Amino acid sequence: MNKGNTPQVDTHIGETTVIKGEIRAKGGVRIDGDFEGNLETKDLLIIGSSGKVKANEVKAKNAKIGGVFSGKMIIEGKVHMEKTAKFDGELYCKSLMIEEGVIFNGKCLMEEKIKIKEQK
Repeated sequence: MNKGNTPQVDTHIGETTVIKGEIRAKGGVRIDGDFEGNLETKDLLIIGSSGKVKANEVKAKNAKIGGVFSGKMIIEGKVHMEKTAKFDGELYCKSLMIEEGVIFNGKCLMEEKIKIKEQK
């Protein structure tokens, strides 16, 4: 998530795309369009500034949020909220960075060890 190293994104939902359902991925996921449902990735989740995510539950290794998120988010590592982010819901993570300008409505629980349980 540092600026000098571009993360690997295997799944990209473009700005003009609307998806409802469930996404499970091993690689990074970037959302610039609209997504509603559950999402789980073993890698980085990026919600671009034009992205809108409404989820019962999102699980990822790390997350970078620049768009709109509502729901429950469980992140094993770091969450970075860019100044354009709007967050409404529950956040569970190890580390959190919030830029000035972020709108955060909800609750955040930070723990040293957050482990995503495998779904069957």
